[in-house]
Amino acid sequence: MPDDIADLPIPAGAVETQVLRGCRFPEMREVILARCSGGGGVYPVAHEFLAMGYHVVDPADLEPEPDRPSEMRYVSEAVGMENLGMRMYHVEPGEEIPVSGLHYHDEQEESFFVVDGELSVETPERVYRVPSGQFFVAEPGSPHRAYNDADSPGSARVIGIGAPPVDDSNNYEG
Repeated sequence: MPDDIADLPIPAGAVETQVLRGCRFPEMREVILARCSGGGGVYPVAHEFLAMGYHVVDPADLEPEPDRPSEMRYVSEAVGMENLGMRMYHVEPGEEIPVSGLHYHDEQEESFFVVDGELSVETPERVYRVPSGQFFVAEPGSPHRAYNDADSPGSARVIGIGAPPVDDSNNYEG
């Protein structure tokens, strides 16, 4: 890609040039267009493609985090996500997700999507039962503890999502 638009081979009859950055061509970083006189239309003269950031992640390929009350795999860290924390949990009956028990977050919004099984979530007011295919969402300042009930007939697979991805967990004292 030329450093300067003046270095481009602008076709004869071009009356103006325009630089677009990802607005009409999201897969390209920069597109330089030439508009030709006499109704010749607008066409790209040069472009630079973005290095797009796509990832396919099989959580089974990730190492479980050590010293957790249930199996947890960091999907967001594996692909370098900076604005969202995403984890995959495999929770056996009697296991819980957090290390800290009943807790709340100062600024993080946290949600759990139940892929398989059922997740129980304790709050100061009640225990929620979250079946497969549903979300549980905790806003900042809302105490919660997610777990798989000891009497559950099987394990639960849960996707945990938190934003922003900060470590702002506080124990809830009631």
